[in-house]
Amino acid sequence: MRCVKSPPGRVAAPASEGTLDVGDAARAHTSKEKQRMDAENVVGLIVALALLGYLVAALIRPEKF
Repeated sequence: MRCVKSPPGRVAAPASEGTLDVGDAARAHTSKEKQRMDAENVVGLIVALALLGYLVAALIRPEKF
């Protein structure tokens, strides 16, 4: 594979042999997968906030825990 120099901040086009089509990786995510990921993020946020609330309450009133 040849090495191609490019100016700073620019990505050089790869040589003709062994090219990588990044578009395939970008197209792999469908809207259904994105919705599932959004739901997972919301559930994770709720769990994190509940844990934070529990820890703050335990710091304020440790005799109840």
